[in-house]
Amino acid sequence: DSRDVEQTNKALFEGWAEGFLDTTNEVAAADQGFCQAIGGDPNIYYFHSSWRLAPDEALVIEAADIPECQTWNFVLQNWWMESLDYRHHTIHVNKHTAHYEPDGSVRVVVSHTNPGVPNWIETAGHKKGTMCWRWIGAKHHPELKTRVAKLAELQ
Repeated sequence: DSRDVEQTNKALFEGWAEGFLDTTNEVAAADQGFCQAIGGDPNIYYFHSSWRLAPDEALVIEAADIPECQTWNFVLQNWWMESLDYRHHTIHVNKHTAHYEPDGSVRVVVSHTNPGVPNWIETAGHKKGTMCWRWIGAKHHPELKTRVAKLAELQ
């Protein structure tokens, strides 16, 4: 019955998300073998983690070394790894929509309210969830630096 399938899927994704708790507020490289085993694209290098922010906090993600690639993207998700409401909120950024710094780096800022900076990603009313960064078609997969800051520091 469809309720059994729904419960099984919910348990699968909740278990996966719970595995991200050790890297909360980091953008950590995922187990690529696991990603491929569940149907991930072999041309994509995945970073998965969880996030949790207080009302006065922001998660700052810095990509200093953008590799040559087909594209890259970042998306904020709920606890079950579903993208947040992209119709009414800015919950993602990619190679083509991002604001780049003069040195070619990118800084993404996740927060509950708009700090008035480029590449702001909205939490859309969620206090916690999961997130994913993907390098698509890249030959190398640089790590991303993250830090939690007070919103007042960014404004």
